[in-house]
Amino acid sequence: MHVDNSVWQIVAHLMIAFLFLFRCFTGMANFKEHAAKIASRGVPLANLVLVGGFGFMLAGGTMVALGVREQIGAALLIVFTMAA
Repeated sequence: MHVDNSVWQIVAHLMIAFLFLFRCFTGMANFKEHAAKIASRGVPLANLVLVGGFGFMLAGGTMVALGVREQIGAALLIVFTMAA
């Protein structure tokens, strides 16, 4: 939890987490369109890849926002960003 962090660090964590969580939830609403776009680019198992990406964004964003295992959450978001 954000016990040892300053107010500005907490605000920064929440802002970063918001970016990924917002995009995750808005992307889930258009799942079929995103899956079709990924499949058209030749990505195999597009639905599975998309679910994995949403999982990384949801888990990483939540971990960073709540301050629970922040390093692991940040690593998930970095891996997602590099893979995207």
